[in-house]
Amino acid sequence: MFKENQKHRQVTIYGMVHQFSAGMMKRLDKSWAPVFRELVFEKIDERRYAVLYSTIESRPNFPVNIWVGLEILKWLFDYTDEELLDQFHFNLLCARALGQDNLGDITLSERTIYYNRQRLLDYESKSGRNLLEEEFKAFTDETITKLKLNTKIQRMDSTMIGSFIKQMSRLELIAKVLQNFYRDLPEAEQLLWKERVAEYIKEEADHIAYQLKRAEVEEHLQKLGNLLFELHRHYENQAKICKLKSYQHLGRLLMEQYDIAVSLEKTEIEAKPAKEISSGSLQNPADDTATFRNKNGENYHGDILNIAETCDPKNPVQLLTDISVHTNNTADDTILPERISELKERTGVEQLITDGGYSGEKAESACQQESVTLIPTEVKGRKLAEDEIALAQFQIEANQVITCPSGQSPLNQIYKPEKDHHIVHFDTAICSACSQREHCLARSGKRFFSLIYNDRQLILSRRRQQLGEESYRTLCNLRPAIEGTVSQFKRKTRNGKLRIRLINRIRNSTILMAIGINFGRLLAYCRKNQSRLATLLASFILLLMCLAHKEPKQTQILNSVLAHPVLVKKPVFC
Repeated sequence: MFKENQKHRQVTIYGMVHQFSAGMMKRLDKSWAPVFRELVFEKIDERRYAVLYSTIESRPNFPVNIWVGLEILKWLFDYTDEELLDQFHFNLLCARALGQDNLGDITLSERTIYYNRQRLLDYESKSGRNLLEEEFKAFTDETITKLKLNTKIQRMDSTMIGSFIKQMSRLELIAKVLQNFYRDLPEAEQLLWKERVAEYIKEEADHIAYQLKRAEVEEHLQKLGNLLFELHRHYENQAKICKLKSYQHLGRLLMEQYDIAVSLEKTEIEAKPAKEISSGSLQNPADDTATFRNKNGENYHGDILNIAETCDPKNPVQLLTDISVHTNNTADDTILPERISELKERTGVEQLITDGGYSGEKAESACQQESVTLIPTEVKGRKLAEDEIALAQFQIEANQVITCPSGQSPLNQIYKPEKDHHIVHFDTAICSACSQREHCLARSGKRFFSLIYNDRQLILSRRRQQLGEESYRTLCNLRPAIEGTVSQFKRKTRNGKLRIRLINRIRNSTILMAIGINFGRLLAYCRKNQSRLATLLASFILLLMCLAHKEPKQTQILNSVLAHPVLVKKPVFC
């Protein structure tokens, strides 16, 4: 049964922190804990999570704001679950941040954390709502409004996030799936297949692969394929076994790793060549959502994290505004169209600075529909030589070439809609005598020198030309700072991998990281402003003391100031 936690709003004089000396209380107030309590803990909307609990009269839930706050602290300080429990039970700063004035008033077990995480995932799969993502958006949007941050210009980037899985060879993967399915079968069914699968279940899957020579691998791949097909066919009409995840993995492997030809006479099963295996194929049965990607010569197994943040230089602090996780074989220019509509609606972004990977036709079209100017810092494709003439150097207006770079007008021009390109003819005699003929895009033909191009090539050429403009480069120079944000996420990984697997869990973890990163930036902002105010106040008092030595009347002013408390307005959120 859901019940809101309001105990942190009740002031008690018997709390442990109230027994501290004035010096200790001052130090406590300067720590991160009171700021976290004010900016994050007290802003958590517990009613949002009421849908996770029963409506029947029963035992109340563990306080939701404490649980969500703990999940944020876990990724803020990169704790393991065991360390998180120790911090909650024995660290007064952690307890203070979560609305507690004492240690031990509330206790928490690992099982409660695991059950709540699973409730989140189950509810998301049923309703499509990610409650942690809603929490992130509410926290970020409120902060942006209070600090009056300019969100019209933002930057976006992506990075690989590895799942906590082992990289497997094909043989090891197939043997592991077979072992998992065999172990999930009832004992009576295991006896039916024990002799047939004996050589593949007596040892771990990786040991099987290590003991074989390269020439023997193909033979065992074929043998395993026949065995998997026979098992799959045998149980395809047994509903209880068909629901097993290991059975579903077995069927998926057959589709992804083998070519199967079924006829009345016989069934032929042959292992696919390695080049034909999709990057979206099963990488490890421990995480069936992980995909494969090779980038810059490195292999990745897991997902891709995409982030956006404010970047106006006038903003006192830059905040993450959007975060999403996708399979790592998803291209950047596919991610952007999925995110831009919501980002525009929430933040009113008008200019989005990205790297060249986001500059695809689909992405640019989506930005254009939302009235967002995409500003890529690079352009895809071959770079021109220094002396090579670019298409943008031709004077083109309304899809019509007016003159070439040397000032020659074309004889005629044709648009071929079936091929989606323009053909422009120039006079052969003039082009043959031109000094730039060797570097020009117009090529010699039987009757004319011809320039052939499409609209996309013109857009890219003009964009390359823009890269040299000072105003465009000034905007592009705002992008590199997002690499620091990417690094903040990467620090939570070990060799590029998180300590968790499955894309939905990784998504929730990165959302919690994002809240923690935004909090860290707000904390730095508050401390910086408080330091400035303290310096200003000290300078003001010093000035009065200097004046007091010169003017007797100033002494009365100084005494008046020092005799009354000085009220200094704190910055927003502090």
